[in-house]
Amino acid sequence: MTIAESPKARRLVRARARMELASIDFNREVKTATVELTQTRVASIVKLTQARVSQIVAGTPLPVSGFSGATPREIAQRFAAGELTEDQAIDELGRWDYSPKPAVAPFDDLWEPGEGTWADVEQAWDDDLIADEVYEGARLLRGSLSKAGK
Repeated sequence: MTIAESPKARRLVRARARMELASIDFNREVKTATVELTQTRVASIVKLTQARVSQIVAGTPLPVSGFSGATPREIAQRFAAGELTEDQAIDELGRWDYSPKPAVAPFDDLWEPGEGTWADVEQAWDDDLIADEVYEGARLLRGSLSKAGK
């Protein structure tokens, strides 16, 4: 059964995306709070250790300018959570400046393409975060922008 065939499955995907985004959004709030407050004060407010706040600050990317997320997967999650329209998701995923896929090492069964490649979109599609229409729309936009030299 595909995600489109089951309203319950769609609600589960949306809930999962919201849960993951809540963590991302919390970490970003912690990171941006340290601009005005010390890490120790932030840690006290959110009931974390200062060391954990430091880890969050160091490991939490901010959204890319002009996009709703720091990665293509986050954009797909925001679409799945209902934060982006289909047109917005297609636009952002189609315009993203994807990293080239690294070369595959022969005999490497554990090869991973890495974040920021088109594989993020493929995985988001496999995970039912985006529908066929979003995947195809982003793929077509990406192709048209590549041909236009952008």
